[in-house]
Amino acid sequence: MRSAKKKLTYFLCLILRRKRPAQTPETPPEEKHEVAPTPQPCRQPPPTFDSLNLDVLREIASVLRDEREKAALAALASCSRALRRSLSPVLFYHARYLTGYDQDDPPEAIRHLVRHIRVKLRMENIGDVQLFMTVLGRLPNVSAIVFEASFYTPIDIIKYCFARPQITSIAFDCCATALTGYEPPVALNTIISTQIPLTSFSYVMDIWREQSWRLGRNRSDKLCLREEKWLSALVPRMANTIQKLTLPMETSPILAMAHLSWPALQELSIHGRYFSEKQKEALPLFLSSVPQLRKLSITISRLGPTTRPYILGPSTASHTTISGLRSLTVAYPKPDDNIFSIDATHLSHLSLRDHPRYYHDCAHKPVVTTSFARPILRSAECLSILRRMDMPELSSLELVYLADTAGCDDELLSYVTQAFPHLSHLELHRYRANREEVVDYAHIAELLTAARGLRSVRLNLDFHNDHGPYRHRGFDYSIWQSTFREQCGPEIVEILEACPWLEYVELLYHAYNGSRWTKFRTSRYPEPRIVDPDDGSTVDEVSLPYTL
Repeated sequence: MRSAKKKLTYFLCLILRRKRPAQTPETPPEEKHEVAPTPQPCRQPPPTFDSLNLDVLREIASVLRDEREKAALAALASCSRALRRSLSPVLFYHARYLTGYDQDDPPEAIRHLVRHIRVKLRMENIGDVQLFMTVLGRLPNVSAIVFEASFYTPIDIIKYCFARPQITSIAFDCCATALTGYEPPVALNTIISTQIPLTSFSYVMDIWREQSWRLGRNRSDKLCLREEKWLSALVPRMANTIQKLTLPMETSPILAMAHLSWPALQELSIHGRYFSEKQKEALPLFLSSVPQLRKLSITISRLGPTTRPYILGPSTASHTTISGLRSLTVAYPKPDDNIFSIDATHLSHLSLRDHPRYYHDCAHKPVVTTSFARPILRSAECLSILRRMDMPELSSLELVYLADTAGCDDELLSYVTQAFPHLSHLELHRYRANREEVVDYAHIAELLTAARGLRSVRLNLDFHNDHGPYRHRGFDYSIWQSTFREQCGPEIVEILEACPWLEYVELLYHAYNGSRWTKFRTSRYPEPRIVDPDDGSTVDEVSLPYTL
């Protein structure tokens, strides 16, 4: 990661580069004659940041607005008054609520610029809650709030947010456990009796929360019942205006939602796991009531038998009315599901994945187990799904599958590289059914070179000599890490450089603190060619909590 100074130097070199005046061709000797001297063009002063077009400045700011690059954006905005005026709306667009504020915070000059606030402070008493509401009242233009910590008396904060019409987006991060930590009021449906005018609502839970509850000796049924009461009162009242919705399957009122109209809903994500057979039956009913979806993600885990419930029913049933979908993500899908019979002519992203990741149960420690079912697709099943779908605009594809034998997935990979001419991003998670198989990664890379439009590739090839996840801290990682960084990665990138637009290849590496993506850049890019930060920014999925 570049420092703020290096980042600005980089932009200066690209944008403020001086141009040399064009050379006048010399007259041949035989054609020389007396002519008036050619007037020299006036030397133009080099451009500066202040003289740049506003659109160019906004493009630079969009690159630097990431949280890890905020220092560079702040340094750029401090260069002049003109830059500060232009970049302040971007610099202060996002704010974080970390500690208790006083009456002068945040500074009055920037209050009107804040649009998005992330609440990272745990509010443990009524005083903390009142202080937060006071601070929120000083920000007149906040439209989105993300809660990343739990808070006391959820009903007070929820009512306060709903009473501010400019707040149209509310999200609960996996650490914001207020709805499981506090019982809702008995008269909750009376307190919140009107429609909730949100356009975006997200309730994201920890993928391992049931495992964490067991380790903490908490009763999951009691906690989920609280959450169900809250969501049953809140979610149906968003039906008229909600555009983006993320919910847990186990505690959401899916059956009640199926009987409502959702005219504005365009992006839907349902995660978690099934608690009952009724939920499996309710999901197809609800999806049939939202025909205008543009983005759909169904990542639901399963306990018990390795079944694959239908999402839209069997393919022999009447086709659903869903059309115009742009993105589809399905975990452990059933190959003959009617979801793969929808109109996919505008689909740009498809993910046939696992949830949680299959590699969590490939650890060498018997104590590490997810307890979830793993009905992973075979390569032939992936191929049958892809052949059912007409996807002329597909540009991004993720496949997770089990290879029964070496080479059994050649037909699948060849089809992927030939059937989708616009494919620019490919992510493959290939697992070995035969644990003795030696992965021929060079052969796999050679097959992928037929996809000439690829720009980025992610590969989890379940290498035969990989040490796997969940090793103890004292384990010697250097043996596989050396092979991984000096042999496998560079060889795969070298082969895939036959794709003229390729920028990088990412390979999954199992470190002691999680499984993360290591980036190998092509030779067209400067050093460092290998990018492997150990700061958690490239972790694929959080590790399973366990005790020895």
